Amino acid sequence: MLKTLPYLLLLIGLLPSAQSYAQTEDNSASEIQWLAAYGLSFGGADKVESLYNRYDDSFETSGLASLGAGVALPLARLPLTLETLVSVHFDNAEAKQGDANLDYKTIDVLSFYRQGAHRIGLGFSHHLNPRFKTNNGLTDEAARFNDTTGTIVEYNYLYAHSSALGVRLTDIRYTGSQQGQRINGSNISIFIKTFF
Repeated sequence: MLKTLPYLLLLIGLLPSAQSYAQTEDNSASEIQWLAAYGLSFGGADKVESLYNRYDDSFETSGLASLGAGVALPLARLPLTLETLVSVHFDNAEAKQGDANLDYKTIDVLSFYRQGAHRIGLGFSHHLNPRFKTNNGLTDEAARFNDTTGTIVEYNYLYAHSSALGVRLTDIRYTGSQQGQRINGSNISIFIKTFF
């Protein structure tokens, strides 16, 4: 948890100190917007630890970091926005016997309901190539999981005309491609979205 503190401070520092957002309606309301998203997911550490638990006695892990880009399409005359986001997620763990990391890519599709500066969204997250890799100094081992799809509930607060602070709950399960191992990949994440 202490390792995630600098990332949290970075996210908070990115918030402008005294900006507010007022939704305006103009001809650009239905134009496609590009977006970038970056943040932290809590639960990634639990995923790594559940796979690496034989080293619990000296286990340290960071939060799951994510970087993504996508497009948003506000629907004219409706308080709805369709959004697609492609992201890369990665986590890291350190133990006395070696290091480990978990990484995967996601494709997210959501539909948001807009009310002023607030957005509530529901959708799906498809995780591609989830991979857990360990390195004990002598050998590298990797466990791969099948591609899988989960559900998303997300809240965004538009604190500036082109920026939003978000919280997301993801419910998803991973199944091992060879051993049939099954782990809970659910997590909660906080992030910032910037629209262009």
